[in-house]
Amino acid sequence: MKDEVVRDWLDKLKHISYDMEDVLDEWKTAMIKLQMRRVENALLISKKKMHDIVHDLAQFVNRNECVSIEISDPKSSLISISFQNARHLTLEFNYSHSLSDFILSAQKLHSLLIDDWSETCPPVLGKVFDSLAYLRALRIFGNDGFLEIPKGIKNLIYLRYFSLFRLRIKELPEACCDLYDLQTLAISFRFGLIKLPEKVHKLVSLRRLLLGSSRLDYMPKGIEKLTGLRSLNRFIVSSDGQYGGKGCNIGSLKHLNHLRGSLMIQGLGNVTDVEEARKVELEKKKNLSDLHLTFDKNEESTWESEIEVDNEAIIEALRLTPNLEKLQIDGYRGNVLPNWLSSLTNIKDLSLVRFYNGKNVPFLGKLQSLESILIDRMKSVKRVSYEFFGIKSDPVASSSLSSPVIAFPKLKYLEFSSMDEWEEWDFGITSSGKEDIIIMPHLNHLKIYQCPKLKALPDRLF
Repeated sequence: MKDEVVRDWLDKLKHISYDMEDVLDEWKTAMIKLQMRRVENALLISKKKMHDIVHDLAQFVNRNECVSIEISDPKSSLISISFQNARHLTLEFNYSHSLSDFILSAQKLHSLLIDDWSETCPPVLGKVFDSLAYLRALRIFGNDGFLEIPKGIKNLIYLRYFSLFRLRIKELPEACCDLYDLQTLAISFRFGLIKLPEKVHKLVSLRRLLLGSSRLDYMPKGIEKLTGLRSLNRFIVSSDGQYGGKGCNIGSLKHLNHLRGSLMIQGLGNVTDVEEARKVELEKKKNLSDLHLTFDKNEESTWESEIEVDNEAIIEALRLTPNLEKLQIDGYRGNVLPNWLSSLTNIKDLSLVRFYNGKNVPFLGKLQSLESILIDRMKSVKRVSYEFFGIKSDPVASSSLSSPVIAFPKLKYLEFSSMDEWEEWDFGITSSGKEDIIIMPHLNHLKIYQCPKLKALPDRLF
């Protein structure tokens, strides 16, 4: 058997194994959620005073593995209750309450979900990490309070899911990188978190790295080694030499071919090497369905810097997968959009934002699957005509077709916003070609916002 055949067979087998692992993860998650819903329906602790039901609660915990508790009485105490049989525990605090040591009795706990985390809780968190060695899932949902993750988190060697929301954390400790079984790391803060651990590449089991509204400065080098990643919602491109050379360049995305769902690539304005952009091979990331390309630059650089960046060559080199259903291009400074745009035959939602240098609205009418279009801040455009709709300017040529031409056959939503110089909008159709051209037959929402020079809407729009 030839080596190429073997490699191809192994590659297909690897894809199957990834898909099966996803199925098992989803199944286990669904089972846990079902258990928690049953418990929450059976135990409505928030409707009673805690001191009246401590005895009943103790009996409940002794015979149940899933417990959900809402603590709303500042005088309540659960220290006398043993949670030794609990496997899944949800705690919700409705006021500034100290996380009592009672939780340490739940040494067989597999999942711990804490809601409305307050700044009085952290002292016991280190004890939690030292005592609850069998934790598989930990989620802390805060109230914009400060939190410092203890280094003892490295003791949670079985942890697979770690989620932090609405907390103020500047950075995660390097000890997090010793969690070799971690599969999901989800972080979303309104404030803080300016960097990830430098040794994040040690998280060899990581499948989902979800970075919400956190203001990360850069992605640490080594991300490219996490080839098992399936979900990475944000990737930040750094320029060479920035942050002491610690940040990733665009090439770090090359081997992450199992990515699926949504991905935002920020900092494309820092890319200066066309070949480096070509090596990313986004066309091989066939499971991506939603892509957001942002051509911003880091704070240390300006568009007037010594290196002239050819945005048109960079974006052309990216070559996206034709399986995309949603695409947003933001801050692009070229004059024309890439040729591959016309190959996105499955695209349903397209947004072009801050396309400042574009003088012509791009040719989009033949993208048969488009349902929504947003064109925002194309400040140099003066006229929108037949090119946009994919209509030939020659009505004789149009009328010679055996069947009518349909521009945007599925389009439902169209928005033009903040186009300062836009004056004219016409379809470029003479009366002789009216019966042979159908334009946006399913359009039900048209929005034109802050286009002060637009004189009139075209005939046959509705």
